[in-house]
Amino acid sequence: MEVYIHQAPEKFYDGYEEYRLTFGMVNNSAKTLNEYRIDVEVPNAFISQSTSFNAEVESNRTPDRRLFRAENKDRPVTILRPGDKQPAFFILTLVVSPGMKETDAMNEKIIVKVFAGDTMTQKIQTTVKDLLAMPLGFG
Repeated sequence: MEVYIHQAPEKFYDGYEEYRLTFGMVNNSAKTLNEYRIDVEVPNAFISQSTSFNAEVESNRTPDRRLFRAENKDRPVTILRPGDKQPAFFILTLVVSPGMKETDAMNEKIIVKVFAGDTMTQKIQTTVKDLLAMPLGFG
């Protein structure tokens, strides 16, 4: 099980920049999977503070980090056969506040973990700066 990430600028207003992150899943194994998930850990500074998220694991929230979890049981497609893809498995919006691009906050890490059952099959760590610099449609 692997994730691929697409990023795209979404909105610009009053110095704020919003980027849409779309996490797609692909079953690159030889087995049919009926239990899989993605955990996305994001610096709190890049998440809208006035929005409630169904996918947030609030018990894991710290002043600096927020954890989001998307599971197949909550999606229309629950089984992935070998080679199957789910292109928009999870979507999250990052918010870059005015002046933030000139700070060290851009070097904070986004951590993405992919699980098939209880087995982690992939882990990606990237800075916010590097993620937003990826070509549109990076995968």
